[in-house]
Amino acid sequence: MKAHGFRLGLTVATAALLAPLPVHAADVVVGSGTTLTTKQILGAAGDTLTVEVGGLIDVSGNNAVEAPASGVSVSISGTVISDQSAFVLISSRNKLSSTGLIKALDHGVFIGGTGNSVANAGTVSAAEVGIAIHGGSNSIVNTGLIHGGQHGIDAYGLNTIVNSGTVIADTSVGIYASFSSVVYNAGVIEAGGPGIGLQNDNNMVTNSGSISGGESGIGIAGHGNSVVNTGLIHGGQHGIDAHGLNTIVNSGTVIADISTGIYASFSSVVYNAGAIEAGGSGIGILNDNNIVTNSGSISGGESGIGIAGHGNSVVNT
Repeated sequence: MKAHGFRLGLTVATAALLAPLPVHAADVVVGSGTTLTTKQILGAAGDTLTVEVGGLIDVSGNNAVEAPASGVSVSISGTVISDQSAFVLISSRNKLSSTGLIKALDHGVFIGGTGNSVANAGTVSAAEVGIAIHGGSNSIVNTGLIHGGQHGIDAYGLNTIVNSGTVIADTSVGIYASFSSVVYNAGVIEAGGPGIGLQNDNNMVTNSGSISGGESGIGIAGHGNSVVNTGLIHGGQHGIDAHGLNTIVNSGTVIADISTGIYASFSSVVYNAGAIEAGGSGIGILNDNNIVTNSGSISGGESGIGIAGHGNSVVNT
């Protein structure tokens, strides 16, 4: 029995020694034909990670790359895969640029600090969230593809998102933004829920591209938010669904298949010099003191403009 116990203890100890351990990186280059299967940790300011074309980081049971330090740089031309999150940047002033493939089950990229930047010209894809941000003053510039099973980009905090590529969310929100964030879209955003979802106050969306959602093109819950559209906004239910005191300026096209082209409430202002088309009301006004100024085209299967409230005004030229 003693011998058996000794052998068991030796086996467990040996297994622990032989198990893959995270690698603490300093300046790591993953060249063509090289595959790393252990988590890479960027633990000191100035650490760098480069994955060249043909290089691969493929990690199971853990995140692929973690950066607890500030001021690290990551460049991806190859492939990074994880069955958890591919990248976790939990500090500040980190930079990630990719022309390659980032693929994960949880998050393609998770940012938990401030002042980080992500520039994607490749593909970021995750079963849950393509890129998640929990922090402020971060920036995302996308000229490639960002795809999430639930959310394409999920941003909590004052952040800037610039898209001239494609953002797709299968079931929920294409781009979620909050707390005075800014979203510029000249590309394509498609989602099963809202194309863009704004929550809290003073967020801004400028669209010259295409935004499409199964529920709404843009959904807003808060005050002081603004939408300026010169492109296309399309929603299955609502084109723009705005709850709160907000400003909407349209010189492009807003379409709602079933319900309201633009829904506005609580002293909101809507300027239209473009085209608004809807299965229900072109513009729907609820509550008091909203203002609609129209020099474009508004059409609805039920009404051009529907109003329920007091002190509202419509100026049509």
